[in-house]
Amino acid sequence: MKLNINYGNAVISVPAAALEGEIPTDPAYLQILLTLCSRADLLCDDTAAAEQLSAYCRIPVEKVREVIVYWQTCGVLSAAEEGSAVIASPNPDAEAPSNIGTTAPAIEGETSRVQKKASVLPRFTSAETADLISTTEGLRQTLDACAGIAGKIFSEHEAAQLTALYTVYGLDREYMLLLFMYCKNDRQKTAVPYIVRTALGLYDEGVRTAAALEERIAYDEKKRDREYQIRRMFGLGERSFTTKEKEYIEAWTITWNLPMDLIGYAYEITISKIDKPSLSYVNKILSGWTKNGILTLDAAKDAQSAYTQEKEKQPQKSSAKKYDEGSESSYELSEFVALAMQRSMGGTKESDKS
Repeated sequence: MKLNINYGNAVISVPAAALEGEIPTDPAYLQILLTLCSRADLLCDDTAAAEQLSAYCRIPVEKVREVIVYWQTCGVLSAAEEGSAVIASPNPDAEAPSNIGTTAPAIEGETSRVQKKASVLPRFTSAETADLISTTEGLRQTLDACAGIAGKIFSEHEAAQLTALYTVYGLDREYMLLLFMYCKNDRQKTAVPYIVRTALGLYDEGVRTAAALEERIAYDEKKRDREYQIRRMFGLGERSFTTKEKEYIEAWTITWNLPMDLIGYAYEITISKIDKPSLSYVNKILSGWTKNGILTLDAAKDAQSAYTQEKEKQPQKSSAKKYDEGSESSYELSEFVALAMQRSMGGTKESDKS
């Protein structure tokens, strides 16, 4: 039995470029693309389009911006003129804009309308791409090696995008191969649009040499390893960290560079005090320690011991203070730090005299 499509009274035309790579499994990507293909009135200024699509599709505006950038990078969306967006022609031979503009998501901490302009990916014709591949030293060999890593033969559009990275952005053979291996092995992604989008994002962040990319990969590996250890420590299973929790973990492991045994000790104190794993509670403990130079497990144990001894000298309170995730006074941190530091720096000396 032959299948037929029931078009009804309307037909949506989807650009062929949308099918050249792997369509992300997140349904938001396809939903927004189909909405744009069927609603010409939404093809307007990229900021306004993101807000209107967010309301129409009931998808967070930051997610909509991410999707718009993805389809721009794929060549499905392009800039017709300053501040406008259009669906790229499904006919590859049709006249197209010379460049594809990309717009990065709003910078954290700024208003949603403030956006950072990302790099512009040139669009080459088939003839231009073929000419560059044949005349640019090392390009053909680089594309072949990248194709081997990805396990696929690149389409003309994909080859043109990678050619632009190599010739316009100066991402050399070593960088390109490292990028493909990183995306394949660490992120399980081999789709060229994804790799190109990653390359442009890294370029805008200043990661423009193979050495800088190696440093970024090492940073990501360390961060991922620490997150895994903390996930196991807190018994969080597979649930995703919240944005705030990610900020905590980055502060502990990257900004403060605290050893895992110190984090583990703060976790033990947390469980003993509130009987549940809480990254917020642990963060308050680690923050207090860090501000007072308590950066090792031994120093933390000494401070905790001093705190316990000082607390035992004080009259017992009739009721214990309950823990509040949003309270800065949780775990009586100000009291803990004051007593611990007083004991470790001054009280200990007096006890030695006795």
